Amino acid sequence: TKEQQGQLAQLLLDPERGGPGAMDRLIHSLNLPFGPGTCFTTLLVDCLTPLSVLPETVMDELQARFLAHLTAHGLSQLYTFRADRYIIIQLYGDSRPEEPVLESCTRLLAGGFSGVCHFFIARGPVVCGAERACLSGRKAWELLERSFFYEVDTVLSPHTEPQSPLPLKDMLTEFSVALSEQQKAKVLEVAGQLYRSAGSGVSLMPSQVRDLYYKYLGKLDEYALSNHISLWFRDEVNSGSIWDSVMECITLPQLGRLLEGKIHLYFEQLSQGIGENPVVFQIKEFLHQNYSLPTLSVPDVSEHVHLSSSYVCTLFKNETGLTLNQYLTDYRIKMSKRLLADPRYKIADISSKVGYSDGNYYSKTFRKIVGLSPSEYREKMLS
Repeated sequence: TKEQQGQLAQLLLDPERGGPGAMDRLIHSLNLPFGPGTCFTTLLVDCLTPLSVLPETVMDELQARFLAHLTAHGLSQLYTFRADRYIIIQLYGDSRPEEPVLESCTRLLAGGFSGVCHFFIARGPVVCGAERACLSGRKAWELLERSFFYEVDTVLSPHTEPQSPLPLKDMLTEFSVALSEQQKAKVLEVAGQLYRSAGSGVSLMPSQVRDLYYKYLGKLDEYALSNHISLWFRDEVNSGSIWDSVMECITLPQLGRLLEGKIHLYFEQLSQGIGENPVVFQIKEFLHQNYSLPTLSVPDVSEHVHLSSSYVCTLFKNETGLTLNQYLTDYRIKMSKRLLADPRYKIADISSKVGYSDGNYYSKTFRKIVGLSPSEYREKMLS
């Protein structure tokens, strides 16, 4: 049965999973012609989109094409799924498959998933005997654990070239000095060294690499703020925006591009003098941090920047084209739209979270700016 075949695919990967003799009993029950000369190869597919949401027709077509391809090359398969993410495939046959045949199998899988979801595919070495199949699986898992250091949609095999190890050294001081001296080429050079060092043979966990990049991005952000340049959107809803950006990167190459992109953005704005008027920058930062307070007022803002209310209002309007109250209202509605996109928040609570003590007034303001009521907007977003 399919269930038994799936169980056997798991046991070939991890024989101890079912207890003593479990694998042999399943092989006998399924009447499979396994012998000492039967060759096994483990394929692991890591789908970065949950398997349950992938189009069934596409997956069925891929399965049919893959099975036909295996049959044409004298191979069979057992497969199962794990955690709505992994597909475990055990290829087996009477003779040792040639390397080009195995490569064509992984290419077919990669082509099938391409355009449907991002993925990694790891292939273990060929081994003989069911009792040794776990060795192929173990190598495939090891390769998959290193997938963080490769581009998405990569196929990793026993022949994947290991990267030459480089000593990992903390270059944050050099990075900071180059930023302080506004040496773009040097800043990018240090970022490149960080990337190559983190991606080499040094035994780093993905969490450690993310921590490293967070430090460098944080240092870049410090210099940006000192020049009145905003590289991240700051607000109470998304207060950890730098960390969120880091966590959205599922591979080291994506982290590398994130840091490099922010460096280019920083120097581009620096060279063009895009940094805002320092007072306006301070005002916006103050509003972003305190917009949830219903009592927030112009005198609060003027006190924060140590200037008169009339001067603050005139300066802000001249620099932005908006009054302080218009900017604050637009910002509050923008923040409420983010919260409305999350069904965990009740609409009644959202108004107070964005600085409205009167829910009816919030709804009227929202409709005036967005053209929909908060509930209509949520329904549209979540449909």
